[in-house]
Amino acid sequence: MTAPPEREAPVGRPTAPSETEVAEVRARIAALEREARSLEPDPRSARLYHELGLLWERPLGNLRAAAAAFQSAYRLAPRFVENLRSARRIFSDVGNWPMVLQLLDAELAATEGARPRAALLFEKAEVLADRLDRWDDATEVLTAALELEPADLGLLVQAEGMLAAHGDVAGLLRVQ
Repeated sequence: MTAPPEREAPVGRPTAPSETEVAEVRARIAALEREARSLEPDPRSARLYHELGLLWERPLGNLRAAAAAFQSAYRLAPRFVENLRSARRIFSDVGNWPMVLQLLDAELAATEGARPRAALLFEKAEVLADRLDRWDDATEVLTAALELEPADLGLLVQAEGMLAAHGDVAGLLRVQ
């Protein structure tokens, strides 16, 4: 994973943390880093790296450091879905759509069950269509999602909306 550009604070953060809060978070980060390194290469340390990423992301707003922590967690536990989602959130925030696709693929590989896989495939189709302008690839992925859950009314409505937004009349006829 390539780190996103550093940003001052996450979108929607009402206020910056106080100096005392920053010092407390940094002390917690230092302790977690020591603990995570002492456990490596044990995959259980991935949870600690994930927690580090959350601390860097939320209170401190350092997305580059957060991405590095999530990458460390991924290296140790590539099927740790919560970490994949956190990393995907960061890369979405900074618009790194190729990385978002890679993370969706990793999450698909780690996810069982038709419904959650169909939802991930739909998200992937949205990224392909709306962010990367790869409509042909998006329709293939959307078709795969609908094949997994052909009777899911929510997915069908979302698929119709996507197809209509892109003017895909033939696709709309297939879905109906």
